[in-house]
Amino acid sequence: MVDGMWIQRQIHKDDLYEVCISCGISTGTPKTLEIAKRLYYVEGAGQMCRDCWETLYPLPEKKHHELG
Repeated sequence: MVDGMWIQRQIHKDDLYEVCISCGISTGTPKTLEIAKRLYYVEGAGQMCRDCWETLYPLPEKKHHELG
């Protein structure tokens, strides 16, 4: 029954948060958050997680260190 409980929690989590359009993990971005206020959102495609965003749009090394 533990597996069933995990599946219910996962479905509930995905109902609340956006899923990355590239890798499919939960991004932690609430579905109710306005698009203009989101990080890692690609207009016309959807929400991405930070890792996939940085793979697609790598920052120059200097700026990456400044952002932490």
